[in-house]
Amino acid sequence: MYYNRNIDNELSAWIKEPLLLRGARQVGKSSSIRKLAEKFEHFLEINFEKKGSSTSRIEEREWEKKNKMNISIADRPALILMDIQKAFDNIAYWGGQRNNDNAEANAGELLKIWRDNKLPIFHIKHCSSNPNSPLNEANEGNEFKDIVAPVDGEPIIKKNVSSAFIGTDLKDRLDNEKISKLVVVGMTTDHCVSTTVRMANNFGYDTFVVSDATATFNNKGLEGQNYSAGLMHETSLASLNGEFAMVVTTDYLKQNMLANKNKKRYKWDRNKTESWKLLRKKCNFVF
Repeated sequence: MYYNRNIDNELSAWIKEPLLLRGARQVGKSSSIRKLAEKFEHFLEINFEKKGSSTSRIEEREWEKKNKMNISIADRPALILMDIQKAFDNIAYWGGQRNNDNAEANAGELLKIWRDNKLPIFHIKHCSSNPNSPLNEANEGNEFKDIVAPVDGEPIIKKNVSSAFIGTDLKDRLDNEKISKLVVVGMTTDHCVSTTVRMANNFGYDTFVVSDATATFNNKGLEGQNYSAGLMHETSLASLNGEFAMVVTTDYLKQNMLANKNKKRYKWDRNKTESWKLLRKKCNFVF
């Protein structure tokens, strides 16, 4: 056995390979080869611990980033349905204009996929502490819309603030089921959806917001100017995308969830990277 001593510093960490070291000891018949293996092991430990490999870490980060952008049934993502309640049918009360008239229908389509595949589902219900609010529990508007109404066994999380994580057991439920990916739909984009998504990201969940399964209403600026529902929706999603979540569409989820239904999820494997292949060639290991 022999190796090339001219090893690039950038690749040095890649050769911390226990199998190769064990192979050196097994093959080595003379004390010189055994000493060579020992020195080699010491060299690798020093370089791996102190310098590390920028190439390997960059590749691993890129793999993690790509993996976070993927979603499949195998990931067992949770569907978070935010405040899809009858009170939001009173458009005049909330400003007079809303966007995405098909948001509830799209949320219903995703709900069916989740139910058909026995994936985790959480219905979030806003229960306003204001007795005059249509979202107060004493009012009919507090009820879920029929198109996404919970069925037996589906958890209902009640909240009275914008975030579904504040004053609730949502995080405990997610963690108990080892859920790491969330898909968020519902009302309203710039309030409860946005607040919940931001907190989800802070907690470390990989979060997807469905642009055409969320909606909001128009709002007034500081000087009384009217900002359309579409503008409020788009700017809210723009603030979330890439920073707190990945913004996707219903069709994107349907295609990816179903297309990847039977695909297994793999962990990052350095042995399959180009850097590792190059290193093996550079080291000229021969058995």
